[in-house]
Amino acid sequence: MSKPHLICGLPPGLESGVGRLLLAAASEYRSKGYRIITPRPRQSGRVLFDQSRYWSLVVELLLRPVDRLVFILKCLPIRQSSITLIHPQTIGFRLLFWLCRTNSISIYVMDNSYFCIRSYNCHPVTSRECLHCVANPSPLSECDAYPVSISKKQAVSDLKRLATISREILFLVQNNKQSELLRLHFGPSIKTSLVGLPVDTSSSSVAHVSTHHGSYPDVVFHGVTSYAKGVNYIVVLAGLMPSYTFLIPDSATNICTYLKLPALSSNIICLPMTWETGLHDYVVNAKIVLHPSQWSAPIEGALIKSSQSNRNVATVSTSFGYEAEVSTIRNHIRLSPDPHHGAAQLDLVLKDIIQGP
Repeated sequence: MSKPHLICGLPPGLESGVGRLLLAAASEYRSKGYRIITPRPRQSGRVLFDQSRYWSLVVELLLRPVDRLVFILKCLPIRQSSITLIHPQTIGFRLLFWLCRTNSISIYVMDNSYFCIRSYNCHPVTSRECLHCVANPSPLSECDAYPVSISKKQAVSDLKRLATISREILFLVQNNKQSELLRLHFGPSIKTSLVGLPVDTSSSSVAHVSTHHGSYPDVVFHGVTSYAKGVNYIVVLAGLMPSYTFLIPDSATNICTYLKLPALSSNIICLPMTWETGLHDYVVNAKIVLHPSQWSAPIEGALIKSSQSNRNVATVSTSFGYEAEVSTIRNHIRLSPDPHHGAAQLDLVLKDIIQGP
């Protein structure tokens, strides 16, 4: 066997869960003799344009196809190696199938791209956990491939081919529910290994200086502006619960644009921030931290961080999400996927917290 490889279709960095995983795992893999292959970190074209850095924007756009070619050329010659793949969508399924021909393949499962062309199995209409394509990839008319834009026909063809070679692959899973869902899709004979997810919860990564003054919001949303992460759920929830305040760590403009809304409820506070730049302080001091992910999410770093910083953490009930099996949350509030029912549940819990023992 040649030198083992870790190949990821996304670069390391703090901008994504995959990037954070690479930052946490890279040193351990290198110490075990792995060669790591990832793309070059990209600069945001929109940011470069907004900053009037037009020459940098031109260079960035010219480099992207070159980067892709370099990435492929680094992967193609690998033979007789043990390869761990992360984020197959951005690696490219055709490249994955090529590597499977002459190498021992493990896939670290970060999302549900093995059965859902949207990667996050959040229903495109109802925004709830969707299992429509489990065991039979047949996307709805509203579904488009994400994050790589390819035709629906090609995406389905790739998933069906993946199913035919699934018994040759070792799937590295984060939690038991993820393993259950993989077996439901590929069949009981596939190979899985429970490896968990490295999450940096050390206080050294958090800015301790807080600029906040006054009272804290009642409910803090710890997530990004995404249907899969449940930003629409918390916006509806806030509208149904006008006597409580809700914090979303993003700008009102971004949220309204994403959800196609003219405005947000007056009890929603919008402050763009990350865990390292102030969100940690709000999570610690919230009455409830809300993680309303609406897909079959495996371990989410944000959920782990919140559960270690606040005893009251709420999630939206799912069939195969990590929230359905996690046992480390001290006061786990599992809300109904229907925000009207969820609002009634949350109201009762908040009243108990406010009244105290």
